[in-house]
Amino acid sequence: MYRFTACAAICIAASLIVAGCGSTGKPSHSASSTTSSAARQARVLSDLGSNATTADAAGCTIRAPKMLPTSHAEQPNPKDWSSNPPTSGKHNPQWASWGRYASPVEDRYALHNLEHGGVALWIGTGVSPALISRIDSELLKPKLKWIVVPRPGLDGFAAASWGLLMNCSASAVKSLGADDTMSLLAKWYEVTSSKQTINEAKIPAYAGTYTGKRPVKDISIPLPKQ
Repeated sequence: MYRFTACAAICIAASLIVAGCGSTGKPSHSASSTTSSAARQARVLSDLGSNATTADAAGCTIRAPKMLPTSHAEQPNPKDWSSNPPTSGKHNPQWASWGRYASPVEDRYALHNLEHGGVALWIGTGVSPALISRIDSELLKPKLKWIVVPRPGLDGFAAASWGLLMNCSASAVKSLGADDTMSLLAKWYEVTSSKQTINEAKIPAYAGTYTGKRPVKDISIPLPKQ
């Protein structure tokens, strides 16, 4: 894991556009496996703008793990994923309902949520109840694709979209403060969500097919009548 300054990212993103590898407007973050990690990282840092600078100063890391081939597996091997938490690769055919959970949801389900264009926010023990309350009230809105889940062994938080991962330790969260943390998470969702993979582009997220626990705050869209 390494940190990457927003300034450097903007320079790389500009060079990509000149070379014909970039585009104007909001970029797609559902990059194929042929898009380099450096290019994807530079692009998201550029999109985050001042929020990336603030996150870097606080000690957060933002990176684009190796993009893995996508397929379904009931029990994918975590050793095959390119990051922890995972951001691409094999995952369970089911995905979880959108919202906040009081207990963990296995990565093999949450990863499918990412493939559907959603954002997973894994919460550690160092995230205060007050901040979780703000996440509930300010971020978790109907029709938005957030899955917010506690994660054993994590002290701060990790936010992931397909092929992208942001880690902020408890000390980084403290350095950010509540207002900057909320701004960072809102911007992360804005620039990385709803970019489903080509294989899933025509499949609506809806409520999910996971039959396990239900979220504390369910923001999912009901499944359509057949």
